[in-house]
Parts: sequence; structure tokens; C-alpha cells
Amino acid sequence: MNNKRYLIRYLNLGFQFFFILIVSTSLGYFIDYFFDIRFYIFTMTLPLISFFYSLFKVYKNMKK
Repeated sequence: MNNKRYLIRYLNLGFQFFFILIVSTSLGYFIDYFFDIRFYIFTMTLPLISFFYSLFKVYKNMKK
């Protein structure tokens, strides 16, 4: 029973990371496209920033 609860928790965390990366990459691409930026700076930086922010939130939540 306890192992199943941890499996569901970490599976949910994986889907959360995947969703955050997809949304932030799409948002960065559309910002770069809207401002006609040839070097896709937002497409590269938004996923990194959002991923590290979500890792930070998980770390803060685990400390509680």
C-alpha cells in the first residue's frame, strides 16, 4: 500500500515536469515568434527557468 502511494506521487511529479516543459517551451516559442527574434532566446530560457523553479518548489515542499 505504501509503495503504491509513492509510485503515484512520483508519477504525478513526472507528468508535472513534462507539462511544465511543454507549456514553457510553447510559450517561449510564441514569444520569440511574436517579437520576430531570430535567436530563440525565450524558447531556450523559459523551460530552464521553469524547470529549476519547479525543482526548487519540490525541494521546499520536501523540507516541510
